[in-house]
Amino acid sequence: MLVSCDVQDESIRALVAACSAELSLDITLVDRPHQNQCRLSQVRNNGLRAAIQLGASDQDLFAFIDGDCSPAPDHAARLAALPESISLVCAHRVELTPEQTESFDEAAVRDRRPPAAIRPGQLAALEKRQARSRRQAFLRRLGFSKGHKPKILGANFAVRLALARAVNGFDEAFIEWGAEDDDFSRRAYSAGARPHVGVRDIIVYHQHHPTRAPGKWADAPGVARFNQPGPTRCTLGLFSPMEQPTPVVRVYAAGACTSESQLAIPAVSSTRSTV
Repeated sequence: MLVSCDVQDESIRALVAACSAELSLDITLVDRPHQNQCRLSQVRNNGLRAAIQLGASDQDLFAFIDGDCSPAPDHAARLAALPESISLVCAHRVELTPEQTESFDEAAVRDRRPPAAIRPGQLAALEKRQARSRRQAFLRRLGFSKGHKPKILGANFAVRLALARAVNGFDEAFIEWGAEDDDFSRRAYSAGARPHVGVRDIIVYHQHHPTRAPGKWADAPGVARFNQPGPTRCTLGLFSPMEQPTPVVRVYAAGACTSESQLAIPAVSSTRSTV
């Protein structure tokens, strides 16, 4: 497991250490000082950079989950069951209500159960979106789908490292909220990505909280950048980052930090990846 943060905070490090002890799990934490602006694309790229530095393979499938989301009990198993030919996974989330968030049951999560009683309408919404995304995937095979459809949801998606390499990761020119996931999916499809639609089955539970999201997608800060599409390999990305303080990579095992190093930028592979 790898945690990539947009801030350095001792309480986060303590939590990661505690989780590694409780879960008997090695956890890598990548962090650097906050830059007084949201750099989500850069933070995601930092996670990939750390994974590469630690020896990740091009065929490894990386699942991205936002910090305000709790994965369903079968989330990892469903991803692990996918064939290697799948390079991009379009998943989704259940939007927990304020009441469901308030009653969020950590004991249920530990017992591999949903953290709240999920309502039929919430499941029906997933079914509807699943059907729409599958239709978009079919149209894509015929050459009729929009460039970024079926879209990924930044809060819950997965990508093969080979594909992330091929598109130079996330575009770090996206600052603040929105559309960086639409941009990534558009460039991924341009690179030949084969999507798997798991909107209904590969889910996370999103906790309710105040949001920066505007009422309309078109009003999100990142949309202006999205409407100025660039090359399949973005200019500011995984192997060519926007300037930032050097992140620190810490590996925790059994509650203790077992290694600490600075994050290095991997060399660009001269071998063309197949995605």
